[in-house]
Amino acid sequence: MSSMELNALRGELAHDILNIEDIEVLKEVKRNLHQIIAQAKDEMKNKSSHPRPYTLEEIHSRIAESEAQIAAGEVLTNEEVFANMRRKYPWLYEDQME
Repeated sequence: MSSMELNALRGELAHDILNIEDIEVLKEVKRNLHQIIAQAKDEMKNKSSHPRPYTLEEIHSRIAESEAQIAAGEVLTNEEVFANMRRKYPWLYEDQME
Protein backbone atom coordinates (compact mmCIF):
# COMPACT_ATOMS: atom_id res chain seq x y z
CA MET A 1 0.00 0.00 0.00
CA SER A 2 1.46 3.36 -0.99
CA SER A 3 1.71 6.26 1.45
CA MET A 4 -1.01 8.09 -0.50
CA GLU A 5 -3.36 5.12 -0.14
CA LEU A 6 -2.47 4.81 3.53
CA ASN A 7 -3.19 8.49 4.16
CA ALA A 8 -6.47 8.27 2.23
CA LEU A 9 -7.52 5.30 4.35
CA ARG A 10 -6.58 7.18 7.53
CA GLY A 11 -8.66 10.14 6.35
CA GLU A 12 -11.66 7.92 5.65
CA LEU A 13 -11.34 6.30 9.07
CA ALA A 14 -11.04 9.68 10.80
CA HIS A 15 -14.07 10.95 8.87
CA ASP A 16 -16.11 7.90 9.89
CA ILE A 17 -15.14 8.33 13.54
CA LEU A 18 -15.90 12.05 13.52
CA ASN A 19 -19.40 11.29 12.25
CA ILE A 20 -20.25 9.03 15.20
CA GLU A 21 -22.64 10.86 17.52
CA ASP A 22 -23.24 8.15 20.15
CA ILE A 23 -20.74 8.27 23.05
CA GLU A 24 -21.15 4.55 23.76
CA VAL A 25 -20.37 3.69 20.15
CA LEU A 26 -17.26 5.91 20.31
CA LYS A 27 -16.12 4.17 23.50
CA GLU A 28 -16.60 0.78 21.85
CA VAL A 29 -14.67 1.90 18.75
CA LYS A 30 -11.84 3.11 20.98
CA ARG A 31 -11.72 -0.16 22.95
CA ASN A 32 -11.74 -2.23 19.78
CA LEU A 33 -9.11 -0.08 18.10
CA HIS A 34 -6.75 -0.40 21.06
CA GLN A 35 -7.32 -4.16 21.14
CA ILE A 36 -6.62 -4.51 17.41
CA ILE A 37 -3.45 -2.42 17.68
CA ALA A 38 -2.20 -4.51 20.62
CA GLN A 39 -2.89 -7.74 18.71
CA ALA A 40 -1.10 -6.43 15.63
CA LYS A 41 1.95 -5.48 17.70
CA ASP A 42 2.02 -8.94 19.28
CA GLU A 43 1.75 -10.62 15.88
CA MET A 44 4.57 -8.50 14.46
CA LYS A 45 6.74 -9.28 17.48
CA ASN A 46 6.09 -13.00 17.14
CA LYS A 47 6.72 -13.00 13.39
CA SER A 48 10.03 -11.19 13.63
CA SER A 49 11.40 -13.22 16.52
CA HIS A 50 10.29 -16.66 15.33
CA PRO A 51 10.48 -17.02 11.57
CA ARG A 52 9.14 -20.34 10.37
CA PRO A 53 10.08 -22.31 7.29
CA TYR A 54 7.71 -22.48 4.34
CA THR A 55 5.42 -25.47 4.18
CA LEU A 56 5.62 -27.67 1.10
CA GLU A 57 2.21 -26.33 0.06
CA GLU A 58 3.46 -22.73 0.31
CA ILE A 59 6.53 -23.58 -1.76
CA HIS A 60 4.44 -25.21 -4.49
CA SER A 61 2.07 -22.24 -4.46
CA ARG A 62 4.92 -19.76 -4.88
CA ILE A 63 6.40 -21.83 -7.70
CA ALA A 64 3.04 -22.00 -9.49
CA GLU A 65 2.57 -18.25 -9.08
CA SER A 66 6.04 -17.56 -10.49
CA GLU A 67 5.50 -19.89 -13.43
CA ALA A 68 2.19 -18.16 -14.21
CA GLN A 69 3.93 -14.76 -14.16
CA ILE A 70 6.61 -16.06 -16.50
CA ALA A 71 4.00 -17.51 -18.87
CA ALA A 72 2.15 -14.16 -18.85
CA GLY A 73 5.36 -12.31 -19.70
CA GLU A 74 5.42 -10.49 -16.37
CA VAL A 75 9.19 -10.69 -16.11
CA LEU A 76 12.21 -8.44 -16.52
CA THR A 77 15.42 -9.34 -18.31
CA ASN A 78 18.73 -9.10 -16.45
CA GLU A 79 19.52 -6.00 -18.49
CA GLU A 80 16.27 -4.33 -17.39
CA VAL A 81 16.90 -5.19 -13.74
CA PHE A 82 20.43 -3.78 -13.82
CA ALA A 83 19.29 -0.65 -15.71
CA ASN A 84 16.64 -0.07 -13.03
CA MET A 85 19.25 -0.57 -10.33
CA ARG A 86 21.63 1.91 -11.99
CA ARG A 87 18.86 4.52 -12.10
CA LYS A 88 17.68 3.87 -8.54
CA TYR A 89 21.10 3.37 -6.89
CA PRO A 90 23.65 5.26 -9.01
CA TRP A 91 26.19 5.39 -6.16
CA LEU A 92 26.60 1.61 -6.42
CA TYR A 93 27.94 2.01 -9.94
CA GLU A 94 30.18 5.08 -9.51
CA ASP A 95 33.40 3.04 -9.73
CA GLN A 96 32.26 1.42 -12.98
CA MET A 97 31.52 4.75 -14.69
CA GLU A 98 35.20 5.72 -14.98
